Order: sequence, then structure tokens, then C-alpha cells
Amino acid sequence: MNHIPTLHDAYCAHGRIKHIIKNTPLLMDSDLAKITGAKNIHYKLECLQKTGAFKVKGGCQ
Repeated sequence: MNHIPTLHDAYCAHGRIKHIIKNTPLLMDSDLAKITGAKNIHYKLECLQKTGAFKVKGGCQ
């Protein structure tokens, strides 16, 4: 049986891993947006997690 995660599932997952993960910055690159013609370009710096990877959140589940 496939389970579609609910908002409650997300809150429960957050509770399990909040002591492991840290908030990482979201940076906007207006220069690259101008060059590419994009409205906005953002970088989410998950590489700043303790593991240096964005997969830490899924790996902690």
C-alpha cells in the first residue's frame, strides 16, 4: 500500500530530526537572474548542514 504523506506526517518528521538539522540560508542571486532572464534565482545552502549534504534530512528518518 502506498502512503501519501500528510501535513501531520511532516510535523512528526520535523520533530524527529529538529535536533540534528540546522536552518540554512536562502540566498538570492540577482546578477545571475539578470544574465539568464529569470525573474529570481535562489540558492538554498543545504551544503552547510553538519554532513555537508542536503540529504541529511531524509537520512535521519
